[in-house]
Amino acid sequence: MRDERFLLWTAVALLVAVVPLEIALLAGVFPIDFLAFWCAGKAVAAHQNPYLEGALHDCELAGGLVRTLTVPVPYPPYYMPLFAAFAALPMRWSFSIWCAASVAAAASSAFALRRITGLRWHFLAAAVAAAVLVPSLPFGQLAPVAFCCFAWALAFTKARRPRETALALTGVAMLPNFAAASWVSTWACVRGARRWMIVAAAALTLVAIAATGPQVARSYITQVLPAHGRSEIAGYWQIGLTAVVHALGLPPWQTLAIAYAAFALLFCAGLAVGFELRDRFGGDHWVVASATAFGVAGAPFAHGHDLGFALPLAVMLFAAVPGFASAVLVLLLATPWQNLIEFGGVQALAAYPFLLIVAATVTRVRLLPTTAIVATIAALTLVLLRFSQRGTMPLDVANRLPSVSVPADALAEVRWTRYNDALDTSRIWYERVPIYCGLVLLIAVSVREARRTKRPSY
Repeated sequence: MRDERFLLWTAVALLVAVVPLEIALLAGVFPIDFLAFWCAGKAVAAHQNPYLEGALHDCELAGGLVRTLTVPVPYPPYYMPLFAAFAALPMRWSFSIWCAASVAAAASSAFALRRITGLRWHFLAAAVAAAVLVPSLPFGQLAPVAFCCFAWALAFTKARRPRETALALTGVAMLPNFAAASWVSTWACVRGARRWMIVAAAALTLVAIAATGPQVARSYITQVLPAHGRSEIAGYWQIGLTAVVHALGLPPWQTLAIAYAAFALLFCAGLAVGFELRDRFGGDHWVVASATAFGVAGAPFAHGHDLGFALPLAVMLFAAVPGFASAVLVLLLATPWQNLIEFGGVQALAAYPFLLIVAATVTRVRLLPTTAIVATIAALTLVLLRFSQRGTMPLDVANRLPSVSVPADALAEVRWTRYNDALDTSRIWYERVPIYCGLVLLIAVSVREARRTKRPSY
């Protein structure tokens, strides 16, 4: 008990020391993704197409983006009213409110996961903060809010509350690449939620049409999503299967076909494993968590903070079958590898107090192994950080790109594709190794537990 208090107070002390520095960093950071969302909201409020070059480029340029870039907004039209609401305020005010909402969403996610697993809230909050919140905050990403909705969808599924499950899934729908797995798996195993899911899908469709018009809503599926997929095939930050297949030197259409086929196979495998886990441990939430986690492992496109959608299955396994493998699994998935290796500095330092809490929990509050784990992660990522900074930095690439004229009615992905194709992706391949190790271990532990005999009921 004394060791646990010592570790928790150490983590709190580190957070108190880091928070002022983190606030100072966020005050001066350039939230490139949130700027794009804010500009898309401005475009929607002005009744413009938020997916086009003309609607985004000048706004992003005025916000501080370099002239050779346009950051696209590949998010569904039914969430454009949310961006429009934030665009009603000045950018810095909107970003501050979004950061506060992201922190609240991370805290709420921990409460949802506690309902599912029975694990302590501070452990779950630390895992969510390290895996999802810390990598998302500086850029203003949507992941913390979408993850919160996913965690509550699992909690409502376990509690057999289908209406609330469908409502939570509408929040997950802001990230279509991960919403697909959660929606399909919920439809497959939670019969009571199906009619509510139809209502939710109809509501999202009506909002999309009202926000952008039927033509833009249709073009999002037929033009924007395919164009954005092609634009990020060479994205250096991509950790999805597309990056792996692209490294083989295949043409874009073959790369995308193979990546999406692998995603479908892994999703089906996750669905099958989820049904076995449900038979053993009980609860439809095992099916949804498993199918979504396997979908993350096979996702054609994913960023570091997107790995959080695999975290619920990891902590569920840790709670159900505690042991060495499940402990390592949680550590690997909770550590924001991409964030630590690519950026370092105060932004990375903010993750270590959370990792200290996670490590203390999985080691049962043993001081020496807890310290050794966090020190090893820090040493490894610092070494890799030095290697990652040897190549040409992304901002330098953007500044060196020749300026070209892009039609205002072209998709915003035109400049984005040129930028990604010019980046050197070889310098960051090693950052994917611990990430893929965590995903492979997640699949292995899930399959192992699914193959064991059903737990007897008394």
